[in-house]
Amino acid sequence: MSVASTPSKDTRVSPSLHELVTSEQYVEAAKYIAADIIQELSAYPARWCQGALGRFIDDRRALFSELWQDDVVCWCLLGHFYKRLGGCQPVEYDVVTVCDKVFEVVRRELGGKIVGLWNDARDRTVQDVIALCRRIVDPVAAGPAQAQAGA
Repeated sequence: MSVASTPSKDTRVSPSLHELVTSEQYVEAAKYIAADIIQELSAYPARWCQGALGRFIDDRRALFSELWQDDVVCWCLLGHFYKRLGGCQPVEYDVVTVCDKVFEVVRRELGGKIVGLWNDARDRTVQDVIALCRRIVDPVAAGPAQAQAGA
């Protein structure tokens, strides 16, 4: 049975995203996820963090395997991508490989910078993360001024 025909049991990941990542359309998957992150962080900026993939309500760091737990309340940029890509169940593809391909899109938008280091920079803000996600979704609409902001 192909992954594309396997329904996703995780309501956080739509079937269209599931089809995108399994058909290796990584740029489109990155855009789709970035748009979702924009929506979430615009409404709930406290759901972004630094220094960990994610954090529990008591501020403990969440491990990769814990990112999908209900008591994880915020995620770094990588964690936001992982929770959306890795949440596909049943997982019949290599989540890490898919994430690496999607992160290549993000790294390109950062001029080759390491995503985790960019996220954790001392002066980084949630608005910088949202601006980066907007550039991923539509680099032309973001314009040259936006492209330099926060990079």
